[in-house]
Amino acid sequence: MTLSFLKNRIKYLIGAFQYRLGEMYYLGNGWKQDYKKAFRLFDLATKNKCIQAAFQVGAMYWKGEGVEKDFTKAMFCMRIAADHDHTEAQALMGEAYYKAEKYEKSIFWCEKAAKKGNACAQFTLSILLFNGLGVESDSETAIRWCKQAAENGHDPAQFQLGILYFNGTGVKPDDEKAFYWFHQSAVQGNPYAQYYTGMLYNHGIGVEQDLNQAFHWLRLSAATDEPMTKEIVEAQYSLGIMYYIGQGTDKDIDLAVDWLTKAAEFNHAQAQFELGNLYFFGSEIQRDCSMALSLYTHSAENGNAEAQCALGVIYLQGDGVEKNPVKAAEWFRLAAEQGNANAQFALAGIHKYLYNRYEDAFVFYQQAANNDHCEAQYQLGKLYLEGKGTGVDHEQAAYWLEKAAENGDAKAKELINNNPGGWPNESIAFKK
Repeated sequence: MTLSFLKNRIKYLIGAFQYRLGEMYYLGNGWKQDYKKAFRLFDLATKNKCIQAAFQVGAMYWKGEGVEKDFTKAMFCMRIAADHDHTEAQALMGEAYYKAEKYEKSIFWCEKAAKKGNACAQFTLSILLFNGLGVESDSETAIRWCKQAAENGHDPAQFQLGILYFNGTGVKPDDEKAFYWFHQSAVQGNPYAQYYTGMLYNHGIGVEQDLNQAFHWLRLSAATDEPMTKEIVEAQYSLGIMYYIGQGTDKDIDLAVDWLTKAAEFNHAQAQFELGNLYFFGSEIQRDCSMALSLYTHSAENGNAEAQCALGVIYLQGDGVEKNPVKAAEWFRLAAEQGNANAQFALAGIHKYLYNRYEDAFVFYQQAANNDHCEAQYQLGKLYLEGKGTGVDHEQAAYWLEKAAENGDAKAKELINNNPGGWPNESIAFKK
């Protein structure tokens, strides 16, 4: 046994002791947690060739624990550990290079860690392969790594696998598998997976419908402190609706308003519209036309056709605002362009009754009638019958009046009953 060996052995033992002591300060085992003392001890251990300590120093530089964040120093220490085959260090090197958009280097380190079963590296590698970053795109291999990461308990991979099965991206669509992986991730606290789990329970997709479970998971998702995404905002909206109608929970208007307001504040157009309805009609909360107008306007500006139509009605009738048919027509037009039958019908009425423009009225009645608006079907039949805005066409008149009557329009039924002989060239429907 040489002197050099003994010196290295002693150095190793000192480093190991420093690391263990640092770990106790880091975790707060036996005494008060102290990241600064932990960092100093890990740093000393690193100088004594403790590889685990080098990794820990790198991680603390990375997170800014007990020391100011320093990406360069973090990578230097991680590299020491990674070169000594430290799996977690290799995985973090891969993640760091991924975030720095140095994809080829990320592939190199992720592959090393992934092959040794590191779930984080497996998931990062799957993203790189799926998107062809630093390597030729290979969805089959990407999905295989994603599955391995998911099976190793990595909740972002479980969530992503749920998305792949739900959308049928790179795999055959499978709602049951989608639900399984969403649920696995949700149980670990992933709020985005909790949203999908709740919605699948709500609609009975991939799992038997269970409104109580839907409410449970949507509430967890909506209450998260994680950054707001469309899933979280959608969860807040859905939770508000469930409280409003008493679905999966007791009806609670106050909580419904609270959650709809949260979603509305993040520009959820439907939440803004539903909340606007509550304030406008005032049947369950105090009526506030000003608040309703504001919410409808935000929703309409966010492209919600129902809100655009509601604003058209408000400005046309002058309910809480000064009457303004021009502004009403502008909002109706936006909604009509999205196929909203009520807006199309209203526009037709404006052109017919306010401006006597039968040709324009005919166009919008026709659009609304094709969207199964029964009163528009009646009005369209009348225009064909009278030859206003179009040529007289008794066959078309009979067709649309019949459709309106079938859809329950009383005026159409009355008109048909009062003309048992029908009109020239009428459809067989008008013959007794």
